[in-house]
Amino acid sequence: MNQGTDIVYETFLQPLVMQYHPSIEARLQYLRANAGDILVFYLKNFTERGYDLFLRVMDYVRSQASRGSRTRVNKLSQPVYSPLQRLAFMC
Repeated sequence: MNQGTDIVYETFLQPLVMQYHPSIEARLQYLRANAGDILVFYLKNFTERGYDLFLRVMDYVRSQASRGSRTRVNKLSQPVYSPLQRLAFMC
């Protein structure tokens, strides 16, 4: 380190770190003690959201596939009528 960084550290950072040192240490101890629980919480949350997203994607794919197949079936199964035949059906 050079002299400028030493002055900045000793003047500003060191007093701030020393002021909050007990709460920083307490928070770190809490995180160390509960790291497994925190990891399990986030993994569970991630898997639930991932599963939900997967189901939404599959539902979207299914709806697109069924929409496409219905359109093809309807186009193939509908007979083609001339304008006069359509008019006859309306009467």
